[in-house]
Amino acid sequence: MKFSGIYLGLLGGMSLLVAAIDQGVKRLVVEGYPLGESHSLIPGVLDLSYRQNTGAAFSLFHHAPTAALIAVNILVLGFFLALVYPHLRTRSGSAAAVLVLGGALGNLLDRVRWHYVVDYIDFRVWPVFNIADMCIVAGVGLLVLVMIRAEWKRPPSPGSEHA
Repeated sequence: MKFSGIYLGLLGGMSLLVAAIDQGVKRLVVEGYPLGESHSLIPGVLDLSYRQNTGAAFSLFHHAPTAALIAVNILVLGFFLALVYPHLRTRSGSAAAVLVLGGALGNLLDRVRWHYVVDYIDFRVWPVFNIADMCIVAGVGLLVLVMIRAEWKRPPSPGSEHA
């Protein structure tokens, strides 16, 4: 399957926009809030809590070397791109790619620059996260739906029906 350079450039540009939005919000948090301090946005429900996540998702593996975390991030991103590639012709597949790539780039920039990821959204019953994390989760969820839909639309192969 071939894609035009313009189309791939547009998807890449939109991914960079997602990463830029993520980085902009993180900059506001880093410059405007003390590390570890929480500010209630919706009392008892939502806080803004500046945290530095030195680990992977949900702060797992916080003692792992930064280089190892970066390598794993790149490998997982490559795996995701291989999964999404056949679905790039659909708007939903393209949106999934943009969300995951943009979110991954936002967090990867943090990890390369600071050796940790800036987290700040705190629902108090879930680990603290950020916009990049939300984009990654939404993009992966969307890809799952795209793949399920593609499977439903695929005509049955000969001999696959059981009577």
